[in-house]
Amino acid sequence: NIPEWFDDFVWGTSGSPGELGWIQLGGSTSNLGSTDDHPGSVLVDVSIDGPAGYNALSSNQSCSLASGIYTFECVVILPVVDTVPDNYEAHIGFIDAPGIPLANEVCFVYNNTLNAGNWTGRVTVAGVSTDLDLGVAVTTDWVNLKIVISPGSVDFYIQGVLEGNIATALPTAYLYWMFYIQKLLDTNGQTEYIGIDAFYGKIELTNQRFF
Repeated sequence: NIPEWFDDFVWGTSGSPGELGWIQLGGSTSNLGSTDDHPGSVLVDVSIDGPAGYNALSSNQSCSLASGIYTFECVVILPVVDTVPDNYEAHIGFIDAPGIPLANEVCFVYNNTLNAGNWTGRVTVAGVSTDLDLGVAVTTDWVNLKIVISPGSVDFYIQGVLEGNIATALPTAYLYWMFYIQKLLDTNGQTEYIGIDAFYGKIELTNQRFF
């Protein structure tokens, strides 16, 4: 009675029974290629310059964070680590809708001008953000990221290690499970990416429903 979803992306984003359905919001999605360690993976990329350029791989259903414990876990890579002026932001987690600045989110965030290029934990409620420097530099290697949300608290794990906690009110807006990338300052047409190898999501309801 605990809803769970996964995606190994072996079949791209088409999904199979038990997987979370995905929709694309702008930009393009392509196959990143297969290796022994990462047999299925996709690229969410964007090449349009400036704030109009974004892309997202989003769940086709949203959820409320008011009813239990929520887990978002993934294996991702940022093949291009950002340098000015090729500036972009990557947001991985729960988001209500595209558009920088995001109005409501619980995410890992990367921007090379933010916290010296480290992964940042962020909770945004009605446009007001609480950020936490997680102290782990973003590299061009695959990394396991996990968010665990419980009432009034968010834990951020990197490579299985708890790197930080934000204790704050959570968004009341309905949020989507999302991988989001947006150009900020780039004017030379460089393409930016989020590579996704695997996804796992779980909701442990406060009041379980039995059938």
